[in-house]
Amino acid sequence: MTPPDERLRQRLQPVPVAWPAGAARRAAVLAPIVAQPGGDAVLFVVRAASLRLHPGQIGFPGGSDAGDTDPATCALRETHEEIGVSSDRVVLLGALAQRTSSSAFEVQCLVGRLLDAQLLLQHGEVERALLVPLAELAVATRWQHLARPPLPPSPHFDWHGDVIWGLTGRFAWDLVQLLA
Repeated sequence: MTPPDERLRQRLQPVPVAWPAGAARRAAVLAPIVAQPGGDAVLFVVRAASLRLHPGQIGFPGGSDAGDTDPATCALRETHEEIGVSSDRVVLLGALAQRTSSSAFEVQCLVGRLLDAQLLLQHGEVERALLVPLAELAVATRWQHLARPPLPPSPHFDWHGDVIWGLTGRFAWDLVQLLA
């Protein structure tokens, strides 16, 4: 494990071994960290425009519980389905605090290192992948806290015209705050 991964593992919550009790609608996503020549990047997906929920929005690979035993199983299953990365190519480092989505899902965000960035996108769900350098996400002045009524204000990050906001923005902001 690299020193940055070890530092992050120490700051994250442990990977949950079970779903939280009482959540009627639950989901899990993976915030994948990918080594790039210029430094680590966070991988986001741009959702397909044809999807019923959140078409064209930027998110992390993941989705709703389909009878999965725990959030990690859910997030890794969805990551494999959406971007073609199998669970043996992901090293889970920990979890961010759970958040509730605008569609009333209790969402667990896991953070993991992709051992390689060879992706096989499921184009019915994912239009394209978006790699944002972690060093850029960590620049606090690049973030704005904006409201998109009727939703409450959320952190917004513009990366060459792609805007990361909403629940994904909150999770990405949480991650960079841990690294500050």
